[in-house]
Amino acid sequence: LNMETDERRPLLADYKNHSPRSSPRKPKSFEQQNKVKNKFLTVVFVVSFDTKKGNVVEWCFPSGVNLEGLEFKSLASGLHTVDEDFIYFKFYEWYGLSCFGKIAVASEAERGVRMKCVGILADNYEMLHVHKDFLQRQVNHQLLHPRDYGSLEEYFRHFTLPETFTINPNSHSTDSTSVDVPRPVSPEGAFPMQCIDDYLEYFDASIFVLWKLALLQKRIIFCSPPPVGPSCFKVFCTCLMTSHKLAIDIDTDNHPQFYISVSDMDLLKSKRTFIACTTEVVMRDKKELYDIFVSSNNITCHSQYCEPLLVVSRQDHARYSHLEQIRRNMQVQRGHGSGTEEHWFASFFEDLNHKLFEMLTSVSESADHVVTLEHISQIGLDPTVDRLFVANVALLHGFDVNVQRTSDMCCLFNCM
Repeated sequence: LNMETDERRPLLADYKNHSPRSSPRKPKSFEQQNKVKNKFLTVVFVVSFDTKKGNVVEWCFPSGVNLEGLEFKSLASGLHTVDEDFIYFKFYEWYGLSCFGKIAVASEAERGVRMKCVGILADNYEMLHVHKDFLQRQVNHQLLHPRDYGSLEEYFRHFTLPETFTINPNSHSTDSTSVDVPRPVSPEGAFPMQCIDDYLEYFDASIFVLWKLALLQKRIIFCSPPPVGPSCFKVFCTCLMTSHKLAIDIDTDNHPQFYISVSDMDLLKSKRTFIACTTEVVMRDKKELYDIFVSSNNITCHSQYCEPLLVVSRQDHARYSHLEQIRRNMQVQRGHGSGTEEHWFASFFEDLNHKLFEMLTSVSESADHVVTLEHISQIGLDPTVDRLFVANVALLHGFDVNVQRTSDMCCLFNCM
């Protein structure tokens, strides 16, 4: 066999200190793999646009939390061009969701326009969407009845941690006030279904290119003008594709940042991996910050080593047709009032990732440690197009394997 490890010219130049996995690996319990994220909130806030001061945090509860910079995360650049929107974002250790609204007003002080957003911060992003309808109603209320915060405070008290916590006004972490309320009933569903449908229709078979890039933990930026919400859902869906159900210690977290701007450049420079979105086209020129730039449905990279990963194979097209059939079946079930299959998208990619990691695990424990082209075909991937992808997944996650080369790939490597 003509074999060679991809450590000679790895795509993943960022991961120089990875060592091969030794067997057996550290097991990860089913409970850890399927940890239920809470729906509790840490902060609720209102941000408004002031004609003299710009974006300002108008109110928050609990009071006294240092939210400096939140006004630019939650009220994104370019929102003045739309009447309403929603934004996911990362603020220090918290994830946030804000809903934006704009109305015309007969006020010279506000220059005829009132713009506000109402938002929340929480420990994780998976369940933020269950609060979206409430936030949208509240931003409409705030536009018509400014500074009426009673419903917001009541909502926070219902969805806050039952333990006591303390707020340090000079800190960006919340540990903080006495709130004694019953645990809220968990809303069903872990993600909004419409965003999955839109994602599939937007990218077609290219979602499998995004799947491969996300599994390789590339730094990915989606760029489009407002509204921002659909781009945030693209980040959400791309992250969903990396989940797996193998009880082994494989970190596929992409550290989603959601909405970002040029003010986040220093933060992004420190990130080994992330998935984010922006409205600012100038980010395209900051090539040191990202590996993959997605504008509209055009996926580009600035490294010749990433280019082979952007090819949509015949297997990708066939797999997409199968995924579309599953989606149509789920739409019929939802139309009949069945909500039992709402995790179908995540489950599809969990199964796909399971096959890949299970194969790499098995080969790494074999006598010769060789991933053959047949191995790659057996898990539904293209042995030519996807060989480099498999080799770099193995390298990234430390699997002690060699990947069989093809004559086509020999030519590719000689050109690099």
